[in-house]
Amino acid sequence: MNTFQDAVSNYKNDSETNDRYWETFHQLSYQIDFISEHRDYIEKHQLGFGDRSFHYMWYLILNYLSEKKSPLNCLEIGVYKGQILSLWALYGKKMQKEILLTGISPLEGNFRKTNRFIFNLMKLKPNFRKIVKTGNHYEYADYATIVRELFAHFDLNLEKLNLIKGFSCDETILNSIKDKKYDIIYVDGDHSYNGVINDLKNFIPKLNDDGIMVMDDASLFLPGTKYWKGHKEVSEAAEIMPGLYMQNVLNIGHNRVFIKKN
Repeated sequence: MNTFQDAVSNYKNDSETNDRYWETFHQLSYQIDFISEHRDYIEKHQLGFGDRSFHYMWYLILNYLSEKKSPLNCLEIGVYKGQILSLWALYGKKMQKEILLTGISPLEGNFRKTNRFIFNLMKLKPNFRKIVKTGNHYEYADYATIVRELFAHFDLNLEKLNLIKGFSCDETILNSIKDKKYDIIYVDGDHSYNGVINDLKNFIPKLNDDGIMVMDDASLFLPGTKYWKGHKEVSEAAEIMPGLYMQNVLNIGHNRVFIKKN
């Protein structure tokens, strides 16, 4: 499974295939030194979530698209601590590919880190319980600085990173990128149903034909037994993708991969 095309052509959305692909991608990630080293660093310093298998998924996607065009224009919605943006940038550096990066994210949290007893008390409040349930809770931190430090560790070029502070639904932000088109869009922002729907409707038109959109936390209703599948509201929102001319060609764990077909 050395190319994205091979992975897609042999993929079936059934339990056996989803489990096997997730395990295989996990193992293959160790065979590419810079991919493995990046994920090791992320895990050691708690700089991101997700599965190790996603690193190999991105390696295949970037190989596939970088053969078709240059530069690649890539957008991440929901940056957190910069795991994916730095992985994309590292791929460009190691493979000598030009990749332009944009990240849209609040770059700050919405609760202060505390002990489990206090955290459980906070969950008694309906509003906080809702953000926990949808996976929208992040502790206060200077995420912009964390992202810059991660880029510096891997000696990555910050000049090719456009880090936009704010929410992806903000009209000011949408207007600032109204003329932009992207080859890759990774949707990992607001995990509420309406939040995801808004991201899909706002950003699919910004995806180039044959561009790739990956939805995080979106596999709850898919067959498979060996991995965490994501959040209910994100997975429900993913069901509208076929009606938006998005073809689901691959699923790796709770990441779902779609290609835009008009």
